[in-house]
Amino acid sequence: MKFDLPFKNFKYIPVPKLLPKILAWTIMAFGAFVIILGAIVRDDTPAMAQTQAAPDAQNTQIVQTESNTPSTAQPESNTPSTAQPESNTPSAAQPDSNTPNTAQPEPNTPSTAQPESNTPSAAQPEPNTNTDAPKPNAIALKDRSKESTSLFSRIMSVTGIFAFIGIAWLLSSHRKKVLWKLVAVGTTMQLLFALFILRTSVGMAIFAFLNDAVNVLLGFTNAGTSFLFSSYVTGQIEPGLVNTAMSILPPIIFFSSLMTVLYYFGVMQWIVRGMAYVMMKFMGTSGSESLSSVANIFVGMTEAPLVVKPYVATMTRSELFAIMTGGMATVAGGVMASYVAMLQPFFPDIAGHLIAASVMSAPASLVVAKIMIPETETSETMGKVKLDMPKTDANVIDAAARGAGEGLQLALNVAAMLLAFVAIIALINFILGLPGRIVNANTYEHVNAYLVANGGTEDPNCNAPYSTSDTVACTHQALVQIATLKHIPVPQNLATLQGDQGKHIDQTDALYTLITDAIGPIQADTPDAPAQTPETQLQQKSLWPLLSLQTILGWLFFPFAFLMGVPVSDCFLVAQLLGEKMAVNEFVAYLHLAQITDQLSSRSILIASYALCGFANFGSIAIQIGGIGGMAPNRRADIAKLGIRSMIAGTIAAFITATIAGALA
Repeated sequence: MKFDLPFKNFKYIPVPKLLPKILAWTIMAFGAFVIILGAIVRDDTPAMAQTQAAPDAQNTQIVQTESNTPSTAQPESNTPSTAQPESNTPSAAQPDSNTPNTAQPEPNTPSTAQPESNTPSAAQPEPNTNTDAPKPNAIALKDRSKESTSLFSRIMSVTGIFAFIGIAWLLSSHRKKVLWKLVAVGTTMQLLFALFILRTSVGMAIFAFLNDAVNVLLGFTNAGTSFLFSSYVTGQIEPGLVNTAMSILPPIIFFSSLMTVLYYFGVMQWIVRGMAYVMMKFMGTSGSESLSSVANIFVGMTEAPLVVKPYVATMTRSELFAIMTGGMATVAGGVMASYVAMLQPFFPDIAGHLIAASVMSAPASLVVAKIMIPETETSETMGKVKLDMPKTDANVIDAAARGAGEGLQLALNVAAMLLAFVAIIALINFILGLPGRIVNANTYEHVNAYLVANGGTEDPNCNAPYSTSDTVACTHQALVQIATLKHIPVPQNLATLQGDQGKHIDQTDALYTLITDAIGPIQADTPDAPAQTPETQLQQKSLWPLLSLQTILGWLFFPFAFLMGVPVSDCFLVAQLLGEKMAVNEFVAYLHLAQITDQLSSRSILIASYALCGFANFGSIAIQIGGIGGMAPNRRADIAKLGIRSMIAGTIAAFITATIAGALA
C-alpha cells in the first residue's frame, strides 16, 4: 500500500511565515520550563529508572559498593576487562590493570595488592539465591534514593542542546542553506517525545511495559542458551561457561531471527512506514531518507538502506548523507538486546531507555544531517512514502532460519571485534604507559630489594614489573610488609588500595613517606660500620601514572560530557566512555559502563546510556562503504567522502538525544 501526500514538494505546504520563529521561541520556552521545573520539583526519582523510592538503603543496595579494589575496568586502567571481573587473576591481556596478573599465592587469602572485588560484571551477575529478596527498582549498586539533579546540571543540558546544534552548524557545508524550520520541528519532536516518556505517567508506563517486554524476550533467549549449554549432570550452565560471550552473543541471534519473522508478517513495514510518514510530513524531509532513518531504529546501518535501495543510486548528496548519519546515530534491535543483557543487572530499566534513545535519535540524525549538508537539489521522493520490500522467504520457518543465520554471523563478528579491539587497546596502552612502567618498575625493585634484605618475601605476582604486573600495587604490598617487619603502624586508609589509579599512587606515596620517616635518615658510612647498599637503605622514589588511551580520550571528550549535563565529578569517566565508543565501538564502551556503574551517579549513567546508543565509530565507516556502496556502486566514491562527516554527525545526534534526556531526567 502506498501513502501519497496530495502535494509533491514540501515548499507547497501552507505554512505561516512566522512558524520558524514561533518554533524557535517554543524550544527556548521549553528549556526555561525545564529549568524552572528542576528548581521547583525535587527530583528524587529521576526518569523511568526510579519510579519508586526504596524504603531503606538495604533495599536499593543491590551490591556492595565499597569494594576493596576497583573493577578491572577502572578508567585509568589501561585495558577494560570484558570477561572475568570477579576473578582473582585478571587476564594477561590487561597489562595495566590495577592488580597483578598472575595467580594468587594463597587462594583463600587475597594479597594486599589484589583484594577480591565485590562488584560483579554485567556478564557475570551473581545468582540470586533468595527468592524473597527485594526486586531492584532503581539504578542499582548503591542507594540512589537521595540523589537529585542540580539546577546547574539542568542548565548545562539545556545549553548543550543549542551548543551541539551550533557545532553542527559550524561544520555545515552550506550554512546559508540550512532550513531552520526543519531543525526546529525535529528538535521539538525529540523534546516532546522525551517529555512524554520521562515526565508523564502514561509515557513512563508504556516504556516500563516495553522494558519488561524486552526482559521477557531475553528470558526466552536464556531458555535457548540453557538448552544448548546446560550440563547433563547438573542441569545448569556450568560456572566456567558464565562469561561475556554466553551473556551478550545469544541475544543477537534470537533478536535477529525475531525481527526477520516480524518483517515476514509485515509488522515492521507498517511501523516503519507510519513513523516515516509522520517525520516527512512535519519535518519536510524526503520519503526515502525518512524511511531509512526510521528503519535504522530496528535494523542495522546496512540493512536499513535496503528499504530504499531503488533510490540510492539517484539520491541527492544530502539524502545520501542523511541515510548514512541515520545509521551512525542509532543501533540495531539485535545488538540493543545485548546492551540490555550487559546493563540490566546494574540498570534495571535500561531496555526502555535504549528504545527511547534509538527512537529519539532518528529525528536527531535528520536534523544534524540537514544542518551539516543542507538540501540544495530536488529529491525524487519528496512528498511521498513508498516502501516495497519483496518477500524472499518461503514461509515463516524459512524467515526465522534466515534471521538466525544472519544473527550468528553478526554475533561472530561482534565476538571477533571485541577480541581484536580489546587486545589492540591493551597493546596501545602498554606502549603509552611504558615510560611510567619503567619508572615504577625501578621504584618497586628498590623497595623489594630492601624488603628481601630485611627478611621479607617477594610476591610471585610481581615478578614481571616491566610487562604485566601492576607495579603500583606491588610497591604498596611490599611497603605494607616492610611496615609489618619494622612494627610501623599503618593507618586504615593506607592499608588497602581503593579508588582509581591516581588514588592508588597517592596512597602508596603517603605510605612510602610514612615508612621512610619512621625508619629515619640514611646514616653516612663510617669505618666502624659496613657500607650501606640500596638493599640495606630505603630511599623515597617516585611513582608515575600510566598513560592510557582511555585517559587521552577522557581529556578530549570531557567538554562534550560537560555540555550534556554530566556532573563535573563524573565527566572524566563518561568522557572516556564516549571516546571508547568513537575510537573502538559502542560494545566496548557499554561493557566498560557496566563495570563502573558503582562509580557514577544515576544521572551520569542515564546520560551515558543515551550518548553511547549509536554505531558512530571509525569501523562503521568501512561497513557503510561496503554495504551501501554495494547497493549503488556509482555512489561508492560519494559514500567514502562523506564517511568521516557522517560519523561526526551521528555522534552529535546521539549527544543531542542524551542532552535532552539529561534536561528532563
